[in-house]
Amino acid sequence: MIIDYGMKLTADAGQTVTNDAETTNVFDQKKAGGAIDGLYINVQCLEAADNAGDDASVTFILQTSDAEDFSSGVLVAAQSEAIAQADLTANKIVWQARVPAKLLRYLRGYHDVGNAPLTKGKFRWFFSVSAEVN
Repeated sequence: MIIDYGMKLTADAGQTVTNDAETTNVFDQKKAGGAIDGLYINVQCLEAADNAGDDASVTFILQTSDAEDFSSGVLVAAQSEAIAQADLTANKIVWQARVPAKLLRYLRGYHDVGNAPLTKGKFRWFFSVSAEVN
């Protein structure tokens, strides 16, 4: 898989997530010159998720806003179902979706951790030209 390092919402090493959290990077569509059209958003689990009760889940949300800091006007562009902790295994693409058209200027990812906090879990968000296969 080829990943454009300018089109990632997290560092290449991923982002450790234990509670609800936005991705570390924000993508500016204006600077990219519309390069997002027709792409897929992918979330790869780099470190298996875990928690004490084995009952956690994560919903992955692609958000869009006209505010770079996402302080206002935040909309959901795409969203996964709640994915059970047991399905958040290492080196697996756990969610992907076609990026919809007509988004606001900025994009970021959001991890909505449900049921209980994670004790570990690391995820990498990136855009790709085609749907990725595990």
